[in-house]
Amino acid sequence: MGLRHNFSTFQKAFLKMLSQRREKQLEISRIVILDALTFMVLRSPVGDTGLYRSNHEITFGSPATNATLVVRSEGELIDAGRQKLKELTLEKHGKVFIANPLIYAWPLEVGHSKQAPQGVYRIAQAHAKRLWTRLTV
Repeated sequence: MGLRHNFSTFQKAFLKMLSQRREKQLEISRIVILDALTFMVLRSPVGDTGLYRSNHEITFGSPATNATLVVRSEGELIDAGRQKLKELTLEKHGKVFIANPLIYAWPLEVGHSKQAPQGVYRIAQAHAKRLWTRLTV
């Protein structure tokens, strides 16, 4: 009986620790993803229409494929990302994407903008990696 009780206590403690680690990982994931989106929004080149900045979108499972023709403010975009991340769960969502489906997003990423000659996504990815490392070490 004593051994069974000790194993049961250990098992409960271990499962609680796993649950706490998952919650912490989810919290850190949300922080890093929202920070990456914010980084992209604030560093996006803005042309005549502002559509490039307005089309950064967080999605789960696969990248965004539908562009919007509605110009949104920086605050609206970041708030929309924050709301979307509330839906994120580790069990349900395998991959999280931040993508821009506009046809000219790729040329902007590879240097066709004087406002962002080094692109936006690659710099944001490096920034996100550094933040993830800092928060998880």
